[in-house]
Amino acid sequence: TGEVNKPDAYQHQDNMTVLMAITLAGGFTGRAGKNKISIQRQQNDTKITLDRVSPDEIVLKNDIIVVPESFF
Repeated sequence: TGEVNKPDAYQHQDNMTVLMAITLAGGFTGRAGKNKISIQRQQNDTKITLDRVSPDEIVLKNDIIVVPESFF
């Protein structure tokens, strides 16, 4: 979700990285905060947020990748 060209839900693939998921979503928009990507993840009954994740971070099933707008 956020500053990607085609925000949507996409099929999870084994060993999918954040960068691979963003590529499926059509890449970054011109306003994307590429260094501020976060992942919202459900662990047991708790929702956690991983801030400033690496493009090589492995995405788990049901993760939500958030690409915020860059203000600079």
